[in-house]
Amino acid sequence: MKHGCSNALICDNPLYSFDTPVVLHEIDDDGEQVSDKEAMFIADTIVGFIAKGINPKDIAVLSPFRAQAANIRRVIRKHTGINKEDCKKISSDTIDKMQGQEREIILYSLVSGNIEYMTEMAEFLYNPNKMNVAFSRAKSKLIIVGSLSKIGKLDLPNYPHIDKMLNSKHSKII
Repeated sequence: MKHGCSNALICDNPLYSFDTPVVLHEIDDDGEQVSDKEAMFIADTIVGFIAKGINPKDIAVLSPFRAQAANIRRVIRKHTGINKEDCKKISSDTIDKMQGQEREIILYSLVSGNIEYMTEMAEFLYNPNKMNVAFSRAKSKLIIVGSLSKIGKLDLPNYPHIDKMLNSKHSKII
């Protein structure tokens, strides 16, 4: 494994965002989006954090979709070489399930690549309350993985606030 976003491992920036303009995603049997590419990238990044001495219980992965959270858990378990005990310590769940909890490091998988789907689901995906919960769970580092350039093309009332945060001096977009 390549250790995903290795820059985030060594940089002091509390916020990293990885723009994945061409996200290969699929719709599962329940109509939810999943992205194996994002799941592998996140799993690689987690391997890098653990290799640097980060305790797995200090890492959580969030996604708006249960299917993607489950997909990421599966990828971490089967493709990383992380032992079973440590895999259990890494939380991978939906935003709603993480409410009231915090971790040192949060990786947020947007699973966004289809502009039509993003527009249709904008009220759910980019709800300011959900975004606040997702973004405020990290104690030290938040890593956002998704098609940020496409999100910027949506007519979202709260996007200027998201854009301002992503482009702040404390953020690094890769």
